[in-house]
Amino acid sequence: MSDESNGGGAVGYKRPPREHCWKKGQSGNPKGRPPGFRNFRAAVTAVLHEQVSVRVDGEERNMTRLESVARQLVGKAEAGDPRIMQQLLAEIHKNEAKDERDASAQPLADVDRQVMEAFLARIAREGAGIGLAKPIDHAANEGTPPNEPAGADQPDGGAPPATEFP
Repeated sequence: MSDESNGGGAVGYKRPPREHCWKKGQSGNPKGRPPGFRNFRAAVTAVLHEQVSVRVDGEERNMTRLESVARQLVGKAEAGDPRIMQQLLAEIHKNEAKDERDASAQPLADVDRQVMEAFLARIAREGAGIGLAKPIDHAANEGTPPNEPAGADQPDGGAPPATEFP
C-alpha cells in the first residue's frame, strides 16, 4: 500500500487506505437485519410453546413442550437424582423470591395504609426521627459520669461472672 492512497497520510496498523474507509453517511450494514429473523431466545421460546402429545399415566394429553420438560424434570427429581433435585430447588427458590418481590410491589391495603399514616403522624407529633435512639435514662446510672459506661467503677467493669467450662 502506498502513502498516496491515504491522502498523504501513513498507511499501516490502524491506518487503512482512504478508499477502504467508510464514506460519511454510509452504513456498514446497508441491507440491515433481514425481516423475520429471530434471535435464539425468540426461537427457543417459540419451540417451548409448541403443543405436543404426551402419554401421562397411560392417557394421551396435549401440552406445551415446556410443560412436558417440567414434568420430566420433576419426575427425575422424584426418582432421586441429586443434581436435578438441586437444580429444581434452586429454580423454586428463585421463583418464590420473584413472587415475594412482585407481592411487595403491590399497593398497601387500607389497614396497612392507616397504620403507616398513624405511625408517621406520631413521629411528626413527637418530633423524633426514625433513626434516632431512645434518650438515655441517667437516673438508672446514678453516680456514673455521662461519659463512662455503667459499672465502670467496679473492678471487673460490671461484666457478668465468667462461666467455667470443664
